[in-house]
Parts: sequence; C-alpha cells; structure tokens
Amino acid sequence: SIEKLRRVIEYYPEKYILLTDLGRVYLHGGHLETALIYLEEARNKNPGNWYSSFFLARALEQAGDIQRAETLYKQVIGDSPDYPGSYFQLAQIESKRGNPALSHFYLGKNFYYEGNFSTSRLHFRKALELSGGTRREEIKKMLEDIKKIENG
Repeated sequence: SIEKLRRVIEYYPEKYILLTDLGRVYLHGGHLETALIYLEEARNKNPGNWYSSFFLARALEQAGDIQRAETLYKQVIGDSPDYPGSYFQLAQIESKRGNPALSHFYLGKNFYYEGNFSTSRLHFRKALELSGGTRREEIKKMLEDIKKIENG
C-alpha cells in the first residue's frame, strides 16, 4: 500500500492529506520515525487540518512527546469539537498523570460525541464527584443535554 500511495502522491502533490495517510500507514506498521516525518510534513503544509494534527499527535504520544501531543489534541478539539478521538486520547493522558477527574471528564465527552449517552453520563457523574470547582458547570450542562436528548 505504501508504493501505491506514493504513486498517488506523485500525481496529486498538492493533496497534503495523502501525506497524512502515508504517515498513518507507517504508524500502523510500527515505523514511528518515518511516520513522524510524513505527519509533520503534512501538518506543516496544512496546519489547520484537524485530521493531520490528530494523527501527528498520536505519533508524538507514542514517541513520548506527551506535551506536544496534548497541545495538538486540544487544537483538534478547537477545530472539530465533536470528534471523539481527541477526548479519548486526552483521557488516557490524564489517567496516566493520575488525574481521574479530568480523565472521566474527557471520557464523558468522548462517549457523548460517539452517541453512547449512558456511558457518557456515567463518566460525567464520576467527574462531577471527583472535581473540585473546575468544570463543574460544564459537566452539569452536559448531563442536562444528555437528559434532554434521551427524553426527546
């Protein structure tokens, strides 16, 4: 698939998303360093593309650059707030950091945007239980939104 994708890139060099796809193939194949090269190039050529930013963040996270990965996941959320993948990855990062309140918050968002409202509600309730003053209003609003959606 790599050779075929390279040929397509030769025909469509201005389609930077193809560089992201090539990076994804390398990432999936366990070739992290090569994946990073293509994913960085794709993002540099089109920095506003959330798809490229998300997969670059995934590669950076695997490479151990958690801070930059986190920044990119948050940028993806800013560009595409209903894409659940970034919330899931941020939940994993916060869990590893020992921050269960924020981890549950992000998992709540992940499942909300996946349309799994019962699991979302469970995580939001746990986040509310564990949260101090931060994000409480946002969590309550998300729980209200879930209730409205489920009650039609």
